[in-house]
Amino acid sequence: MRDIFNSDLLFIRFVSTTLISLGLMLGLLGLSCKLFYWGYCDVNWVPFFGGRTDIPRDLTNLNLPLAMLALGFSSRLFTAFGWAVCQLVLGVLITFFGWLSFSLLSYPELFMVSNSPPTTVAQSVPHIESIVVNMGLVFICALSIWYLLVPQVRKLYW
Repeated sequence: MRDIFNSDLLFIRFVSTTLISLGLMLGLLGLSCKLFYWGYCDVNWVPFFGGRTDIPRDLTNLNLPLAMLALGFSSRLFTAFGWAVCQLVLGVLITFFGWLSFSLLSYPELFMVSNSPPTTVAQSVPHIESIVVNMGLVFICALSIWYLLVPQVRKLYW
């Protein structure tokens, strides 16, 4: 068994298998939340939105697993089409997570509510954690775009 970091092809196959597995698992959980109302549907696993309630939960329950599936399947297509779909989906994810980080930074009243003293009844909002998670995802997506632009990897697709 070879190490996945010895070959670009092995690394891409490992990452695509991981993305497909996670996308299927999270997609089925999100779809079950859409069809039925289970107890885990209200649990905030990853603080994406930082207390904002105007953004629908379908973005994380259905659209992000679909993006994982699209990235996983298109990265296994070693054609120019697969490469272009990966670039497009990663660009859309960078735009979304970047916009979400910027919008969280531009609402300081949510940050003030999250840092209120414990004597108030206000609910704890993971504002800073949301900004860090979103900026981390922007960094990972930008690093992925850069990796796909490296000449050795681009030769696999083109």
